[in-house]
Amino acid sequence: MQIVEFLLDIVENMDFNHPKKRSVSISDNVIEYIEKHCSEKLTCAKVAEDFSYHPASLNRIMRETRGISLQIGRAH
Repeated sequence: MQIVEFLLDIVENMDFNHPKKRSVSISDNVIEYIEKHCSEKLTCAKVAEDFSYHPASLNRIMRETRGISLQIGRAH
């Protein structure tokens, strides 16, 4: 029984570099980027380009991790 608990402890503490964790990190970086560049004319395409993502992919990451859509630079 001790070996099972030991292995479970190892697995629980492993960093598998899960895509969801990467997405959260990316969204944190995007928010920080937007805050730093808020005085510039930003568009979703520009932000996505600076992070080497397609705009739709970056928008999906932001929607899934933050519940927001990157609608910057669009007329309302």
